[in-house]
Amino acid sequence: MDVDSKALASHPAETHGWLSDAAAIAYSAEHKLQQKSWTEIGIGLAVGAATFVAARRLHVNLTPERIAEVAKGVETVTRSSAVADIFPSLAKDVDHFVFDLDSTLIDYYGANRALHQTMFTELRSATGLPDDVIKSALQKTARKLGSNYYYNDLNQIDGIRKYYPNTDLNEKFANVSLSAKTAYHDALKASPETVELFEFLRRNDKKIHVFTASQTARAMDKLSASGLTPYVDQIFTAGPHPFEDLPSSGLITAESPMSRVTELDYDTKETGEGYQFVAYKLKVKPSKILMTGDSLNLDVKPAQRLGMYTAQASWYVQDTSRSIVPDLELTSPKQLQSLLAEAYSPTSQ
Repeated sequence: MDVDSKALASHPAETHGWLSDAAAIAYSAEHKLQQKSWTEIGIGLAVGAATFVAARRLHVNLTPERIAEVAKGVETVTRSSAVADIFPSLAKDVDHFVFDLDSTLIDYYGANRALHQTMFTELRSATGLPDDVIKSALQKTARKLGSNYYYNDLNQIDGIRKYYPNTDLNEKFANVSLSAKTAYHDALKASPETVELFEFLRRNDKKIHVFTASQTARAMDKLSASGLTPYVDQIFTAGPHPFEDLPSSGLITAESPMSRVTELDYDTKETGEGYQFVAYKLKVKPSKILMTGDSLNLDVKPAQRLGMYTAQASWYVQDTSRSIVPDLELTSPKQLQSLLAEAYSPTSQ
């Protein structure tokens, strides 16, 4: 595997720290390296393994998969220990924290379940129509619009409208619309831990951004409902939507901070082009950015390839694509805050 000499040259201090810290971890008694392995592979391979890790973007996660490529026979290096020992020293150089939106800052699947269930039950109660009629009408509307977020425009539901000719469904079923929107927005509220993390970052003069594969109107609606909008500096979205951007959708309001929004192409997360633009827009080197998201393919891999630090958020969903290894594996926002608190403490300076 080729060593990226430019990457190493751009982080001389970090490279030295990585080598020494990785070696310290390797030698520590708690990791219980097999003595036979040392006899066979020699102490030099410990440094080789550390060099390999550093060359692979100075990763924090010293997993068996990585080390095994260089030094066969070394037992598992505890992931949490690697993070605790190394990440705080690196975090001091990270000024920009970029977060995915769905299943990272908000409970995307939980919110959509609340929306669909409430829309269905409220329409059933208000219309008295059979369950299969309502289900079919909602499914066909979603396919027609390419969107599930039509709770502000019930006139789009052709399968219901045909039973009420010459009737404005938004007026007739205003309570249905309000109930669906309320249930959806309540489920989108950010967790107390996420709010606390954002407040912590702000107190430490860090910049907070959102990079989402959601299109603009739905992203703004979700972010607004989460309560996190006031903390966010820049918002990168996947561009416009033919229905959701219409005023009738009600997803973008006068309070939506559109001046902070940059619309990118739909697939720029996957291709990695979006991460290049994010770094360009923020006017910083990728190494000054920590990207946190739930998807290893969309949030970790392309950001890591560019040179950003990466963290996998697994508190809502768990992506187990083991061929991709993030720098940090987080089970809660509090975990990231604790690591950063250690990095920012006076004793770590």
